Amino acid sequence: MFKIKAQHVSVDIPVQGRTGGKKLKRGAREFTLKDRITHFRGRSVVRALDNVSFEAAAGDGIGIIGRNGSGKSTLLRVLAGFYVPTEGYAEIAGKISTLFSNNIGLEKDASGLENIFFAFRLLGFDTRQTNALLPEIVEFCDLGDFINMPFRTYSAGMKTRLGFAIATSVNSDILLVDEIFGAGDRQFRNKAKERISRLFENTGILLMANHAEAVIKQYCNKVLWLDNGRVYRFGPIDEVLAEFEEIKNNTPHVKKALPGEKSGK
Repeated sequence: MFKIKAQHVSVDIPVQGRTGGKKLKRGAREFTLKDRITHFRGRSVVRALDNVSFEAAAGDGIGIIGRNGSGKSTLLRVLAGFYVPTEGYAEIAGKISTLFSNNIGLEKDASGLENIFFAFRLLGFDTRQTNALLPEIVEFCDLGDFINMPFRTYSAGMKTRLGFAIATSVNSDILLVDEIFGAGDRQFRNKAKERISRLFENTGILLMANHAEAVIKQYCNKVLWLDNGRVYRFGPIDEVLAEFEEIKNNTPHVKKALPGEKSGK
């Protein structure tokens, strides 16, 4: 039986540079450091996840929501085995597939065709198994003669198509998805949504981080709301999203603020 069980998962990420101020900026994200900066072996670290616990069983589709920097992507990478928790553990039963950045693991100097074989070799597929999947992958990514050209010569859209075609070519027991619905041009996005819908139908458990509530409503039955690395709410989709919308909109009759923010801002 497929399952996910996260128990008291915490993840500390080392901070580069000074941390004396109240806030730390990383690109477009801004972390409020209060209660999140700790020290480990003489180094400053940000607690990206803090005591996160939840369970998922076969048939669950869980949407992960929260502001930028709340820990959504970090949690998915812990479940995928990319990050090791500083504290706690994640117990996984089932074969995992990921839809994260579509370019992860692709070799820039290898051709598109070679990258397909590299990727499936890492997944444990032999040449015969890869050859069986190859025609469908090549047709879907629609690269033409570029399939034999080095990956570094591809445009951003071509890289997206190849990475997405590879990542979605095999069904899995557990599928982890991190903000991939905005990638590519409109024609590709429509094509990708159809492919993902078919993939979801054959997945035992789905976890999806996405800012688009319409997408979460389409594919999920539960919501895990993270804030400042902690679980703020976890439960049925209608209940959690209703509270999220109420707080986010902050109507005159609602005097709440998003967790971690001060009222009146």
